[in-house]
Amino acid sequence: MSELLVRLSRAGGRPPADNELLEVRTDGSFEAWRTVGGARIGSFAGRLPDGELEALAGEVAACRDLGELWLETPRDGATETVELGSDAKLLASLGSNASADGALGALVTRLRGLLDAATASPAAALELVADAHGARLVAAGGGSIEVDVATTEVRLVRLDAAGVPGWRWSASAGDPATATPRWEATGPGWSMELAFEAPPTLAPGEWLQVWVFVTLRSRAARRGRLFVAVPAPGSAAR
Repeated sequence: MSELLVRLSRAGGRPPADNELLEVRTDGSFEAWRTVGGARIGSFAGRLPDGELEALAGEVAACRDLGELWLETPRDGATETVELGSDAKLLASLGSNASADGALGALVTRLRGLLDAATASPAAALELVADAHGARLVAAGGGSIEVDVATTEVRLVRLDAAGVPGWRWSASAGDPATATPRWEATGPGWSMELAFEAPPTLAPGEWLQVWVFVTLRSRAARRGRLFVAVPAPGSAAR
């Protein structure tokens, strides 16, 4: 296995807390973990295109001689750390919404983009598939991850064309703090229908937020959040 080029970690924040990780190696291979990754959460892996790897390696090289940067994370925020090289030299610690200047700023921006893009390369992940009539979880990638089907939670919020929340609905299979876990191993072909109450018909410009909270287990159990925005028929996706 080639050496570590750079690592981005993100942890903390409001529940379910961020627990995100991206590791890129010198040969361009990467592994990632997402717990609040939009429509997909779980583990991801792939390889960067040569041009992307070259640009990333150049930005890492430009930061090697920089001193450590420490920026305090705002209350209830998540903290990111950036580490370089096989010795995992700490380069920066900052809030996930904070920005940095110069070479470090360019590197942090690229790493955040790569972490977001990693969800296109699922290894063992869950995906939320939803429309205005129902929602389900499906396995993404060829690997297996465990999901606690006893503590899934669904929240629906209808927004008008101005983005103002209106109709709401929620359902929970069980409280993660008290319910007895019921683990299922996912894999190719696995899916699970979710509790769902269809909202009143969406008018043009309106849309439906679909939030799903679920506990995953891969070595350790972690609470995660998935999200899909469903537009009214004929409206552009958000």
